[in-house]
Amino acid sequence: RREEIERFVYPNIFCRELYSNNISGEIPKELGNLSDLVSLDLYQNKFSGQIPDTLGKLNHLRFL
Repeated sequence: RREEIERFVYPNIFCRELYSNNISGEIPKELGNLSDLVSLDLYQNKFSGQIPDTLGKLNHLRFL
């Protein structure tokens, strides 16, 4: 998956902007692996299901 690849290539990603992409399906649990993530913008997509528990371990996350 792209998120897994980016985690190894860009280990210090601070901001992930996925807004206005009309992404559907569940929010990828792998986003929880981006441990330095401060901001995650998922606005204007078509996600379904629950917010993955893995996002709860993002200690630096300030904006969701």
